[in-house]
Amino acid sequence: PSPSRHPSAHPTGTWTFFTPTPPKGWDGCPAACKELKMPPARDDAPLSYCAIDKPGQSYKHHYQLFVHAVLSSSRLHEQLPGLQLRPTKDPYVADIVLCAAGEVPRLLSDPKRHRKQVVLAIEDMDSNCLTIDTKVLANEEVAATLKHHSWKSQWKCSGCRAQEALLLKHNYSNYRSSASTPSSVDMFNAAMSEGSCEQVSQVLSKKVHSIIPSHLTVRDGPRAKGGRGVADRPIDIAFAGKLHDDYELIGTHRGKLVKTLKGFAKKHGWKVRIESKRMPEVMFLKLLRQTKLF
Repeated sequence: PSPSRHPSAHPTGTWTFFTPTPPKGWDGCPAACKELKMPPARDDAPLSYCAIDKPGQSYKHHYQLFVHAVLSSSRLHEQLPGLQLRPTKDPYVADIVLCAAGEVPRLLSDPKRHRKQVVLAIEDMDSNCLTIDTKVLANEEVAATLKHHSWKSQWKCSGCRAQEALLLKHNYSNYRSSASTPSSVDMFNAAMSEGSCEQVSQVLSKKVHSIIPSHLTVRDGPRAKGGRGVADRPIDIAFAGKLHDDYELIGTHRGKLVKTLKGFAKKHGWKVRIESKRMPEVMFLKLLRQTKLF
């Protein structure tokens, strides 16, 4: 929040923060890494277990990099007068430590730690579930767990896959076909309450923040600049993405979205465009620049 709203809600002085380096380094972002002066990968990198390492999903390695960029941002510093945030290569002297959500317990029990620190957990799942344990989230040293995906529920299951299984088990096909079914939120809450999931308190829910941008947005966003003003764009709404008919959970959700958008077009006379197949980059950027709501 802006300091004008909470003039004394932040500390002052110089605080240091540590960002772990993935085992294979910051692959896929040489320009950004050079600008941020990120340390290269090495076998004896400190706190390497806190780095997000997802084989075959290298885009997730960058979630910690994005948070590092935010903490280094001059815009953030302008909102926090009197406070300087600086990166450090030593995780054990750092005031703030970034760590993969699933590895936070290991960090908190690390025998090399000799002081209390502010821990920012970084989630790495493509869903609205949490990978961090609620007892760990409640620890006073864990300030927040940060996500790149929406957090709308207040449920914590034994795992993200378990959460998906519960949704499928809860007659998700009826939700797809019937016009009289409850809202998706009601359906979701019903599925969670019938499963082995625990409700997350409002206090802990306030520690969950969806602030990490999409990897594609960061990588390709600058190339999408330009075009007409929003009011002058000819397409009202566009959806571009796979419908995933082979994956019931996503396919059901996206299928209903497309059906709803087509209904809007018919009811309001809006110009809606649906692209469910891979598009050449030039065509994708052109569509993006011609659309009011993408």
